[in-house]
Amino acid sequence: MSLWLVRGGKLGEQEALALAQGLACIGFYEVPDLSQTMAREGIADLLRQTYPHDSAAALRNFTGQLYAFVHRIHEGDMVAMPLKSQPQIALGRVVGPYTYRSDLGEVHHTRKV
Repeated sequence: MSLWLVRGGKLGEQEALALAQGLACIGFYEVPDLSQTMAREGIADLLRQTYPHDSAAALRNFTGQLYAFVHRIHEGDMVAMPLKSQPQIALGRVVGPYTYRSDLGEVHHTRKV
């Protein structure tokens, strides 16, 4: 079992949704569904298309974050989400696979916890 840090948005904008829905979720609102992208390079290609003006270093960082969220986090792993809205850390156990959702507004990349 691993413990993963997943933030609820830079300013905590995803915290309420994540807590109410029992989700770990990440930003990257413009990035399409990654469920069929098995290779790290496939994610890197999508990011280069989505963020053509970002630096190579930023794209490598984004690739690592998305690859981990989609492929390295496993059911049974723990997720910690430090809350911006209060001095607490929300903890959860991953109970579902990566899922791309279109029913949560801007939040698309999720895992059930």
